[in-house]
Amino acid sequence: MGRKEGIETYTRSRLIGYAQLLQEIAQEYKAGQKRTDGAEEACLTRSSLLLREQERENTTIFAGFVMDTSRQLESLAETEFAGSAVCERQKKRIVKLLREEGISVLEFYRTSNRNGYLEIGMVVRSENSCYYDVTEIADLLSEITHKSMLPVGGHAYIHSEPAVVCFQEEATYRIFGGFAKATKEGEEVSGDNYILREFGDGTYLAAIADGMGSGALAGEDSERTLSLVEKYIESSLPLRDCIRACNELFYMNREEERTVSLDLMELNQYTGECHFYKCGASASYWIRHGQIHEIAADRQPLGLSPAPSEFDEVLYLESGDTVILLSDGIAEEFYESPELLRAGMERLKTENPTDLATGILELAVKAAGAIRDDMTVLVVSLYQEDV
Repeated sequence: MGRKEGIETYTRSRLIGYAQLLQEIAQEYKAGQKRTDGAEEACLTRSSLLLREQERENTTIFAGFVMDTSRQLESLAETEFAGSAVCERQKKRIVKLLREEGISVLEFYRTSNRNGYLEIGMVVRSENSCYYDVTEIADLLSEITHKSMLPVGGHAYIHSEPAVVCFQEEATYRIFGGFAKATKEGEEVSGDNYILREFGDGTYLAAIADGMGSGALAGEDSERTLSLVEKYIESSLPLRDCIRACNELFYMNREEERTVSLDLMELNQYTGECHFYKCGASASYWIRHGQIHEIAADRQPLGLSPAPSEFDEVLYLESGDTVILLSDGIAEEFYESPELLRAGMERLKTENPTDLATGILELAVKAAGAIRDDMTVLVVSLYQEDV
């Protein structure tokens, strides 16, 4: 197989992610331009000039973003190509041992995942009529690389037809997540949306997006924001760039006065390194050995100013730690007396993330006497894999 074909095979899913991301940004931009054009027709001369100036500013912002993303795309392609040529000796040994077991390797790629840990991808097939369990290949790879390798998705067995099989270095920590949420009384749709997701490369994300106000419009904004967040992580793009892009989207259409608060927790399951990104988000909490610690709130939501919040706190979590994210609807009920929330959490003697989230939601509803705003609680617990 030629060099070009090899790159395309291995990076196709990521490159598609970039393309989808650009397409979605472009659609948002066009929608914003249509709203501006409609307003311009009904405005006086001075207002029309201001709108044209806004249009030029939007064009500059959008063009800059597209250029940044294009550079990221080029960088990714170069990185994956460089990774395919690494450890040729190790590759030959793997191919030889698999051939001895009756398995042909048609293509082979070795690279690093988003967090810098080993990934191996192969196109293989059985040389006879036997079926082979991919876990057997994982055991062989673990022996050769001296790393614990696990199969990732795809085929469970290999037969005579070519099959794509992927393996990655086993993460150190397992994650258990739970949530509880309630919609504001009188509304059918919540303005809050959330993510609790493993991305298969050792990255775990917990996130709450809270659209301004409540109801369907707020829910649409928060859903759109989290959709972009997922696309960035799937494409191995930095979350800082994602936050900047989301901020620009809402800022471009700031005449509509629509903003979104965003609370992100990005966890490396290999090291326990955990980044918290907050844009207009409430305080979060992490619990270690029964002690509750606070991660400060941030008061600048997305779209309020040309530059997003620079809040980024880093913690190194350990097995047994628990993190709690709260939407404004929960936090505001304890704004005057945050010690009541802490005391309530201390009384909730449970290690089950869903039960803990439900208990915190019930505390907030009881304190409010009613569901006066959309409420969302996310709980993430960290445990080390058995050795």
